[in-house]
Formats: sequence, C-alpha cells, structure tokens
Amino acid sequence: MKNYIFPVLLVALTAGNASAAVTTTFSQMDPGSTLENYTSNTWDVTTSSDPWLSAALLVQLTGGDIYQDDNGSDAPPDPADFGTYPALEYDSYMTGGTDSVAPSTIGPAPDVLGGAVDIGGAIPATFDTSLIDASWVSSLATNPSGNLMLGRVTLSDDAQGIYSYRVDVDGQLPSSFEGGFIVNGAMTEPILTSTFTQVDTGSTPEGYTSNTWDVNTLGDAWLSAALLVELTSGDIYQDVNGDENPPDPALFGTYLGLEYDSYMTGRRDSELPSTIGPAPDVLGGAVDIGGAIPVTFSTSGIDASWVSSLATNPAGELMLARITLSDNAQGTYKFRIDLDQSGATFFLGGQIVDGAMTSAVTPAGIGDFNSDGVVNAADFTVWQDNLGLSASALNGNGSGAATVVQADYLLWAQNFTGLGASSSAAVPEPSALLLLFVVLSALWFVRLH
Repeated sequence: MKNYIFPVLLVALTAGNASAAVTTTFSQMDPGSTLENYTSNTWDVTTSSDPWLSAALLVQLTGGDIYQDDNGSDAPPDPADFGTYPALEYDSYMTGGTDSVAPSTIGPAPDVLGGAVDIGGAIPATFDTSLIDASWVSSLATNPSGNLMLGRVTLSDDAQGIYSYRVDVDGQLPSSFEGGFIVNGAMTEPILTSTFTQVDTGSTPEGYTSNTWDVNTLGDAWLSAALLVELTSGDIYQDVNGDENPPDPALFGTYLGLEYDSYMTGRRDSELPSTIGPAPDVLGGAVDIGGAIPVTFSTSGIDASWVSSLATNPAGELMLARITLSDNAQGTYKFRIDLDQSGATFFLGGQIVDGAMTSAVTPAGIGDFNSDGVVNAADFTVWQDNLGLSASALNGNGSGAATVVQADYLLWAQNFTGLGASSSAAVPEPSALLLLFVVLSALWFVRLH
C-alpha cells in the first residue's frame, strides 16, 4: 500500500474517552441539607468473578466545582468522623475496592499510580476542586471482584463538563473505556463506548490476530476518527489484493486472506469479520495524536484520519477499522473519535502485545527514576534510597506525589524490563521478574530493619 498526501482538517477538540468490558454505572445521590446544592456521583462497577486490576478517571469541568471536604483527602473517609464532620460522608475520593452501597464508606485507600495519561490527562495525579486526573490500583493483597465502588465524585449542581474513564479487569482485556457529559452536577450516561476485539485468523493468514475497532455512539453520530499504530516489531497484514478500504466480499473465495485485510471504513457492521461499509474519506495523517501530515497505511505503521463518505453521518454500533497484526507484533496505538451533535472528542492510547491491541499505555519515562532510558534495578535503588524524601529525586518519572511513595514503586514494577526503549532483546519471563521483585523486596526489608 502507498503513502498519500491529503489536505488536513484540523478539528476543534474538547476532551474525553471510551470502551466496554464490565458493567459500569454512575449513580447520583442528593446529600440534602448535609451538603446543599451538590450531587454525589458514585462510580460502581461489576466485574463478575474477574478481579479488578486498575482504573483511570479524568473529570474536566467548564463550570462549577468538585467537592473536597477540608477534613478529607483523595482516599475514602473514616466513618467514625461523620458525626463530627457530617459533610465528610460525601467527600470526593478514589477507593481501592469497596462495596457499592451509597454513600459507601467501606474500602481501603488506593495506590495512586499517577495521572490518567492514556485518556488525555497529565503525568502527575491531580485531585482538586476543578480537576480529577488520576489512575490507581487496589492496595489490597488480593484484587477485589464482584460489585465494587471505585470512587465518589461530588459535584456542585451548577457543574458542567466532561468525564472519561478506563477500567482494567483481569481476563477482560482490552480495557473497558467510556466517556460522557457532566450536566448540572450529574455524571450522565456514557455517550460513547469503544473496544478493540480480537479474532484469530486461523490459516488465512496464519500467525496473525485481527483487531476490529468497534464503537457505539449511543444516539449521537460519528463524525471523524484518527488512528496511529506504531510497531517496534512484527507487521501489519496488508493483503496484496486489498488496500486501505473495506474489501469486496465477492472476492473472498478467490483471495482467502483478503477477509482479514487491514482497512479503514466509513461505517461497518459489527459482525466479525465485518465486510459491510463504504470506503472512508481520508483526511490525512493523525496529526493531533502524534502523527505526520501525510497519511501512512503500510505493513509497518498506520497514521491516518478519516470521515464517513455517507451523506448522513452514521450512528449506533459501528466498526471504524480492522487492524490485522502478526502474532509477534509489539508496539503502541492511539486513537481519536469525534462525535457530531455533541461536539465531543475522545482519546485513548494502548499497547500492542503479541498482535493484540489491548490495555492502557504507560507514558515514556515512567519508572525510569535516574533518567538513563532504562527501567531497571538501578531505578529501584533510587526509589529505595529516597523513600519519604522529595520526589525531585525521581526526575519527574514518578506518580506525581510531593515525596517518594509506595505508588512510585508500583510504577517501577509495572514498567520494569531491564532494557532500553530501543532494545530488541527479549523481555524477562514473568517468573524471572517475580524472582527479581522478591530479591529486591527482601533487600529492602533487610535495609529497613
């Protein structure tokens, strides 16, 4: 496939994000006279029997405020204090796993990893009266499952804005990702969901995984999309009889691999493999999410933005692209979706692991506390030597806390490879990583005692 140069349409952006794999709701409660003119939104999820792994939340207001009680923090409040400080019951906070009773007061403080970078946030975590930008994991020894509450966001009744979130559940990758509006203090039903769904291509072609990009606009209409796929290894399947447009199903009997060709579409249906939908109108590269001006759609990368070629922008359950990747493909992806009537724009970044477009991406540098381009044992030593001291020792590659904290260790553990970003060497097996963590943790315990 060839590279083309097209005029670039610069779309005015708002903010947000989306996808779906677990049951998620935002439930509203009026605090009444305890906290007048506020609405408390509890973030409830149901994971079935699969354990919850992590979450990210981005709340951006254009008016109003987020309630932050003077006696609270970003962790769940102590119910023993409610008699003294009644409004503390409705403080805004994150939790590491709790029951879904509202207002819930059960659950440990989370381990905060940093900001909600992959859904449009910044590296340091922010939790104040105008912005929530955070990602976190449970601090429990065993990740909780079932009916959980991940946070409470209490908003003034004049609060307006947009929210987006990501939920990672073990056994349900890719991440659940959704976004919606804040209207008069209420975090309303999501206006977009987005998933990457994998299917094994079998023997045609063999050794590949096909990823379909499925969205549901939930009553709004899809306006435009951008996709940036960057590989560090492996390849993108481009059938010699296809191009970046949806293939003709009449040719599948003649060209067996054509069914799983990689392409963009101006609509879809969501059946796998999808073969319905017009060719898109390509605008150019995915400039606003890190791409270049000319569009690229090749075996080594995808860098494109496009709109529907239909007279009326489609709505509902859509498929925007198929990306078929070799089973050894590793790398990252980013996308942007623009909706029509609402004018909302949603972003997501993720990782490509063994040909599957899966979970959230970690910003470059996180965990590399000595800034040498490698997340390895030397960075653990930096963390260990500075625990409780100024976070400046981490060179901006930690959780964003003012001092070096346990969450910085979690970021290091999450991103440890022992390799440079450009290295082609093999990443250690999980058993080897576990052994290293045990050894390092033992050394840390001996040092502290």
